[in-house]
Amino acid sequence: MTENYRSSEEIVHVANRFIKRNIDRYEKEMTTPNGSMQDVEIHAFQNDEKQLDYVVQQIQEKSKEETAVLYRNHASVIPLVDQLDRAGIDFYMKDSEAKFFRHWIVEDVLNFLRFSYNDSRIDILERIHTKFNAYISKKQMDLLKGRNTKGSLFDQLLQLDIQEYQKKSIPKAKQTFHDINNMRPDEAIVTIREKLGYDRVLRKMVDKFGFRADQLFGTLDVLIRIAESCDSLKDFAFRLKELEEIVKNAHVRESSLTLTTFHSAKGLEFDAVYMIDLVDGIIPSNDDIEDYRDGEREAMEEAARLFYVGMTRARVRLELLTYHYLGKERVKESTFLHNVRTIAGSTKKTNHREVASRVDTSALEGMDPGTKVVHQAFGRGTVMEYKEGLIVIHFEEAGYKELLLETCVERGLLSKEKQEA
Repeated sequence: MTENYRSSEEIVHVANRFIKRNIDRYEKEMTTPNGSMQDVEIHAFQNDEKQLDYVVQQIQEKSKEETAVLYRNHASVIPLVDQLDRAGIDFYMKDSEAKFFRHWIVEDVLNFLRFSYNDSRIDILERIHTKFNAYISKKQMDLLKGRNTKGSLFDQLLQLDIQEYQKKSIPKAKQTFHDINNMRPDEAIVTIREKLGYDRVLRKMVDKFGFRADQLFGTLDVLIRIAESCDSLKDFAFRLKELEEIVKNAHVRESSLTLTTFHSAKGLEFDAVYMIDLVDGIIPSNDDIEDYRDGEREAMEEAARLFYVGMTRARVRLELLTYHYLGKERVKESTFLHNVRTIAGSTKKTNHREVASRVDTSALEGMDPGTKVVHQAFGRGTVMEYKEGLIVIHFEEAGYKELLLETCVERGLLSKEKQEA
């Protein structure tokens, strides 16, 4: 099937040229009987919070449209669910999984908060004693459990035969937990991560057990986003329970607004589609990027196919959203979005080309991802992507190379492969 009866001429044009970056694909060119409607829109925001503010505002203003918000990971949608619910906007979730709320990271954070209320609870300390910087050993925990003493477990630890460094770390941890109990929820989570050393513990777990760092720290970032709109630790715990119930029941609602992953969007169509969180580390994921750098392209090409699926769900309006900061962390816009900017920049109606503002790229016109090219030094290859002044090419003999776009243009090193008659 080579005809798209769903999407506008602009969407099909951009999607066609984007998916050519994939080497392992069927050689087909999608066409559409639909006419020209409106350009693919790209929006870059200062941070993820402003991105979601924009989405909610647009949904409120265009409530009569059949709309979808697409995302890569389930964690990405939780802050949006929070905002939509607070704004009184109903929605349907195709993937109404509440796994996020049962993640062990979420349980850890709640246990830290519970222990800040009452530091005499041995059951909670047993779950978190290895996850903050008081350096409490299993043997010391066993000794505590054998005592029949009430009161602060930190005070009881100081009565044991402890290490010299613990004589400083334990009182410090006790004070930090006491401080947490009087903080706003978002400030409390930041304190757990930084002053109690929870982030450091997670990094060690990533190295030891191979957990994905982006997923672990992403979960913490989501918790902070939810906590920002709560006044107390109790309110935060209640809101998490409330959101869990909302997500669990979202699949039985009827609404013109659908929230779904790229993967589960296959076969669906909407008047308007917002693709959110288009940053490297989410789509493509850090693992996709690492595999790609190691010469394994399967995961990256699957991520590109998901991106393509997302774009072609839209009938009329397609908006691609990115941002510069996720929480306090500086992030890069998705490699895929950069490819789309390059493609859109060569069309008549848009002005999004950003491969390198100081380079005249007219010599590379038509060299979209997927184009067969010849380099004077590396031979035949396929253009994979453009990013931040670089062109990435997979050469038949030399493998993957990231080349300076300016050098390729100024020295005339690159040309399209001539097709045999």
